[in-house]
Amino acid sequence: MSKYYDTHPQEHPVLADIRQKYFPYTWSMFPSEFRIFYQACPVRLPGGGSTNVGILKYVSGWNEAGGGQKYALGKHIRKYYGEGINPELDDWLSTTRPTAVFSGHGLPEEISLVCSLAMATGYKTAGEIGPWATKYIGLDCNGFVSAYLIALGTFSRVLHDHPSYPSVTKLAQSVSEISYDSVILWSKKEGGEYKVVQNPSKSAHIAVVDGWNEHGSSLLVTERGGESRFPGTVGIHYGIYDILDTPPAGCAPAKAGWVIRAREHKSYDKDTVVITRTMEAN
Repeated sequence: MSKYYDTHPQEHPVLADIRQKYFPYTWSMFPSEFRIFYQACPVRLPGGGSTNVGILKYVSGWNEAGGGQKYALGKHIRKYYGEGINPELDDWLSTTRPTAVFSGHGLPEEISLVCSLAMATGYKTAGEIGPWATKYIGLDCNGFVSAYLIALGTFSRVLHDHPSYPSVTKLAQSVSEISYDSVILWSKKEGGEYKVVQNPSKSAHIAVVDGWNEHGSSLLVTERGGESRFPGTVGIHYGIYDILDTPPAGCAPAKAGWVIRAREHKSYDKDTVVITRTMEAN
C-alpha cells in the first residue's frame, strides 16, 4: 500500500490520531488560517501534552542537510523499535513522505509525526526539537498550496505540477470568478496566450487567494515565497497584491492573463499570472 500513500498522504492510518487531536481542519478554513499549522505546528511530547515547532524555512527540493537528517532519523527509529515497530509506522517510513517532509512538501500532520517520533525515540530532546525542526524542515510554494487544498478536502491527492492546476478547474476570466481558494499561477505570454511556468524554475511560483482586499482592484494572498520575493519575511507570507491589468472581456481562457504586483514591494517587476476559479476536487 505504500505507493498509494505517496500520492494520497493524508489518508495514511498512522496520521489519523495526530490529525484528529491537533489539526481541526474545516472546509471553510482560509489559507491564512491554515498557515498557522506550519508556523506553530503542534507536536505531542513523550510525557504527555504538546509543544509547538516553527516551520519557517524556505526549502524546495532535496538538499544534503535535510536528506542526512531524514536518513539518520529513519535508521534511528527502526533501530529503536526493532521487530516491535508498529506496522503502520513501518509502512509510512517506506513511503516517499519522510523525504517530502525534509524537501518542502510535508503536510503539517506529517511534520508533527516526525517531530514526535524524534523525541519519543530519543533522537532529539524536547528542548532540541524546535531548533532542529526550524533548521532542517521547511516548505515551498507548491508544498503549501497543495497541502492547503488537501486539508480543505478539495484535493484527494498531491498535485505538484503547476501547469496541471488549470486542468482541475476553469481559469477566472473576470473578478467575479475569483474566490477565497482560487490559485494564482505565475505565467508567461507566448503568441498571445498565457502558459503556466513549469516548475521547478526560478520564475515558477504558486499562491492562493484569501479574498478581496478591495474588490476588483486588490487581493489578499497567502504564499510561501522564496527569500528573494519577500526579504526579511519569516515563514509564510500574507499580504496584498494589486491588480494592474485584467483579462479582456469575453476573452478565450487561453488569453485570460492578469498582471499583479505585491503592494509592499512596489519596486518589484509586475507579475504575469493566471488565476483559477474555486478549485474543484482532483
